[in-house]
Amino acid sequence: MIINAKRRIFLSVFAFDSRFDYQSGYLRYDVDYKEEDTLLDFLGNIPTGDFGNKEFGYDKEFLHVRINDKCVFDNLKVSELVKHFGSEWTLDPLSKKYCKKDLLLNYDMALNFYEGFFASASFIYPGEKEELKNFISMNFISEHHSEDYFGDGFFLYLKWLMNRHPMQKRHILKTMASKRGGIMDYTPTASLMYPPNNSIDVEIENLQTLFLNASKCPVKKGEWVGLGNKIEGRYKLKPIHKLPNITEKSRCPIMSGKM
Repeated sequence: MIINAKRRIFLSVFAFDSRFDYQSGYLRYDVDYKEEDTLLDFLGNIPTGDFGNKEFGYDKEFLHVRINDKCVFDNLKVSELVKHFGSEWTLDPLSKKYCKKDLLLNYDMALNFYEGFFASASFIYPGEKEELKNFISMNFISEHHSEDYFGDGFFLYLKWLMNRHPMQKRHILKTMASKRGGIMDYTPTASLMYPPNNSIDVEIENLQTLFLNASKCPVKKGEWVGLGNKIEGRYKLKPIHKLPNITEKSRCPIMSGKM
């Protein structure tokens, strides 16, 4: 006979319902788990009676939760998570500012931050605007950006837009280059996730390199001429791809038509 030995985790769970509550709080539970349980299994076993409307809000399709201040996006086995976090967990939403209910995020509220961008980008279709919701949770991995920062997920969304609208790359790069909240304010996120993952860092650094290459374009009276050199000097950047010298044989991306 196979015996499923139960284990126990001592939880503090963020509780908030934007429809009714004026302030948030934490609920404490002792929740058992089995060796084969995944994180989604575990979240589904948290008692719901004390939450607003007797429902515990979490995303069952696109998992995202902050465990002891680390962001988790994968449906890992609870036993693996216990090895890293121990048996005392504090569960928070990725963003308390944009919390809709408990661990759920209010994506529509978060989209309001980008009204100015969408107003200036008439080439974006309504369905493409909605696509930002698939990226926006990545905005909240780091909690230490300024209020003006556009967000990591937003910059990856801009990359997605550039692939769909190659003729609008200049407009999109100009948004990335904003002095307030632009891509040069990015800070690495790999260590803020469990398991650590540098895929966002690699993507953002490649976008920084793309922007810096564009800013070296020797177009007469170009608004970005020399900006790449200034930024490299200021931030002492080491791009993933070495920035080429601008010559007749090695033209900048704008001049060569590669952007």
